[in-house]
Amino acid sequence: MAYTYTNGDGLSALDASEPNGATEPVSNLDDSIRQIKAYLKDPTGGLQKVINDVSSLQTQLGTANNRASFVAYLSTPQTANQSSGVELIEFDQETLDPDGCFNTSTSKFTAPAAGLYLFILSVRLDATSASDPVNITHRLSFYKNGSVVTTSENEAESNTAGRTYETTRMIQLAQGDTVDARYEVVTVSGTITMSVTADPIKTVFQGFRVA
Repeated sequence: MAYTYTNGDGLSALDASEPNGATEPVSNLDDSIRQIKAYLKDPTGGLQKVINDVSSLQTQLGTANNRASFVAYLSTPQTANQSSGVELIEFDQETLDPDGCFNTSTSKFTAPAAGLYLFILSVRLDATSASDPVNITHRLSFYKNGSVVTTSENEAESNTAGRTYETTRMIQLAQGDTVDARYEVVTVSGTITMSVTADPIKTVFQGFRVA
């Protein structure tokens, strides 16, 4: 909102027109001082503007704080081999979920509002049994509404020792869309059984709305 100058150092009242008599840019400090003067000269209109500004600020802060953040992990190790196919990682415990957007019964995140969301998956994999394994390949994937969105393929070669793998993706969601994390042992020479380690530090599914 612009203000009307009276004699260069004050305002007659709140006014939506362009300032009269301004010959140079108005600094933020000058504008703040003039708004205070406008309030003093027109308490009713000035107070209403303050109320409107505070309400607008509260709305903006509410939007910024509603990030639908969550951090989940699994409490029991999951095992899989090359015949298991794609499996949902059963994240049944949480360390963060202020908006209640993650369901530990289904291991799915549900978007409370449309927006762009960032998801991060970190998985510790260990070999629990193996027979001459080489060329071990496994995949970590994000699924949206039951369909794959992105897949990260990792090759462990002949190393059967445990490692932690990560994948990250920004996904555009509509209100009510769901996202979950899955893994798959794809190819291997020999036989191997992999275990997704139950660890709140190493095996974590997390995300939040960024826009």
